[in-house]
Amino acid sequence: MLFLAASLGVSAQIGQARRDVSIGVSAGVTMNSVSFNPSVSQDMKTSPMFGIALRYNCEKYFTALCGLQMEVNWCKLGWKEDFSKSAHPDYHYTRDMNYITVPIMARMGWGREHKGLLGYIMAGPQLGFLISEKEDMTPVLADTDASISLARRAQYGKAAQNKFDYGITAGVGIEFNTRKVGHFMIDGRYYLGLADIFNNGKADYFGRSANGTITVKFTYLFDILKTKQE
Repeated sequence: MLFLAASLGVSAQIGQARRDVSIGVSAGVTMNSVSFNPSVSQDMKTSPMFGIALRYNCEKYFTALCGLQMEVNWCKLGWKEDFSKSAHPDYHYTRDMNYITVPIMARMGWGREHKGLLGYIMAGPQLGFLISEKEDMTPVLADTDASISLARRAQYGKAAQNKFDYGITAGVGIEFNTRKVGHFMIDGRYYLGLADIFNNGKADYFGRSANGTITVKFTYLFDILKTKQE
């Protein structure tokens, strides 16, 4: 009995239940490129992003604060082609692709839970849906009768064939916690797209056309449910 009581006491110290729910807003920048096969020379395309976030902290295990974070974001992805090493360096091509993305991430943090700094890592699946797209290009690239070989590539004038996107996202960040004002976070993360923008069958030109995104974002959360502290 004494051994059982001691074991229960140790377990209670190791895992401390939390019921902390926070909600808020976020803003940042995305740096996107598309992994094409055959490859397409690109620069990183930088665009703004905005969203809302919901976080649930469920347990403090040893020194790690464990929880889940879900977001709904508007992101402008797509790609920007690099013609600097081509025969036509004055050409330009950019495609803006507006997505609604939903990352659902497990989160672990170490540091000051209630007042001060806390560092964290997070990872999980991300879903996305393309809501609109727009091309901006040198006019000759859209000319189907142009004789310049560079002007005819499979992606020009071709709408995205797959609007649904999915993949894996992971990142690290720092959070500043206050007891009354809320939580201020800044993090960086990388998204690896597993879905292709264009069809990739044997009769299609591209075997792969998936998003790869670096995101740097600031998030503010305020508590709507907080575990009572003894």
